Amino acid sequence: TAPDGVTILDGGSTTYLTPSDGLSSGRAKAIMEDRDGSMWIGTIDGLNHLVGGRITSFDMDDGLPDPAVSSIYRDRAGTLWVGTANGLARWNGSRFEAVPLGDGGPENVRILFEDRRGVFWIGGADGFGTFADGAFAPMPEFHDIHLQSVHQDPDGTLWITSWNDGLYRVRDRKVVRFRSTDGLNDDVAWSILDDGEGFFWLGSNRGITRVSRRELNE
Repeated sequence: TAPDGVTILDGGSTTYLTPSDGLSSGRAKAIMEDRDGSMWIGTIDGLNHLVGGRITSFDMDDGLPDPAVSSIYRDRAGTLWVGTANGLARWNGSRFEAVPLGDGGPENVRILFEDRRGVFWIGGADGFGTFADGAFAPMPEFHDIHLQSVHQDPDGTLWITSWNDGLYRVRDRKVVRFRSTDGLNDDVAWSILDDGEGFFWLGSNRGITRVSRRELNE
C-alpha cells in the first residue's frame, strides 16, 4: 500500500514491512514471490529483496534506470526483469543493466509477461508488444494507452486492463476493446483475476466488477 509499505497476513497474525524495517519506501508498487520463496518488493524508491526477514535494497547505483519500480518478473530461463518509471532492466548476475526498447517501447514498464508459447510481452503507460532477440515489436493499437495488468487464458487469449480505456482482448493479434459503454462498471481497470468459474473480477476506481468471460467473447 501507500504510504504504509507491505502488510503480511499469516493465519491470524498481521505484520508490516516499512522503512523502519529497511524497506526503501513506504509506497510499495509491485511484489513478486521468487522460486526460492523469497520476496521482491518494488517501491517508488527502489527494489527490495526480502530473504529470511532481512531486506537488501537496489537503486540506480545498482544499475536500475529509475528508482520507481512498477513491475518485477522472472522468466522461464531464470532472468530477473524489473520495469521502472524510466525503462526496463535485467539482472546480469552482479548488477542490473538497462535494456533499451527503442521506438514504440513503453517508458513506464508496468507489464512483464511470458506467455504459454514462450513469447515475452512488455507493456506500460505508452506501448505494448513482444520482445525477442533484444528487439521490441510494438502493437500499434496500444500506442499511448496506459496499460495496467494482463491475464492469459488457456487458449492463449490475452486480457489486458487499462487506465481510462477499459479492458482489451488480444486473440491471434486481433484487438477488441470493452468499455463502460459496453457494460463495464468503469473505464479504469487496475487489475484482473480469473476465478476459475467463468468470470473475471476487475478492480476499478468504482469498486469491483464481476464480468462473464462468455459474455465478453459473445
